[in-house]
Amino acid sequence: MAYNTSKGPRDLGDIKNENDTDTQIDFGSDQISFKTNSTDRLTVTNSYISSSVDVTISGSLRAKSLQATIHNFANSGIAAYFIPFMSTVESTTPTYLDHMVAPAHGRLIKALVRMSGAQAGSVTLDLYRGTNGTANFSGASAADIVERTTVTMGSANTTVTFSMTGSEHFGEGNIVGIAIDPDAASNNVNVTCVWEYNYIDL
Repeated sequence: MAYNTSKGPRDLGDIKNENDTDTQIDFGSDQISFKTNSTDRLTVTNSYISSSVDVTISGSLRAKSLQATIHNFANSGIAAYFIPFMSTVESTTPTYLDHMVAPAHGRLIKALVRMSGAQAGSVTLDLYRGTNGTANFSGASAADIVERTTVTMGSANTTVTFSMTGSEHFGEGNIVGIAIDPDAASNNVNVTCVWEYNYIDL
């Protein structure tokens, strides 16, 4: 056997560097922690990897990524409307201003909605998806809706979260958009959408 090598299974406890005893490898139950100065720096478990210090990667890192989009507009009607992307013009009839092209497979995690117009009941949020060849969403057509969620909204200027449950709502290159069906006039509206994109297979 060559110098500084080991072959076959070995039973070991925690490991300390004999030349620097506060540099350690700490074995736990389904967990490994790498320590310097007797402090956890990198921890690996069955469900996550965490670091307490900055991590530098010289190559590319591809993972699932969270990104937010921000939408601000006003609507004084009570009909359902599509929220704008990169615009302040919402519309009851979908147009090119009411969707974006997804950069990767992914899903909508949640939408945080705040209206200056008080609501007095159920407000519905629909997530729409369109594939190649689709110019705009078909309005109330359920064929374009990939998930619908309804919450109760009340007081004006109060943020409410619409949480989604789907594991994958759209694919790379699909168009996606959101429609809101208010209970009363929305007036000034702020929406923040949190999206998860899967960049692993790009």
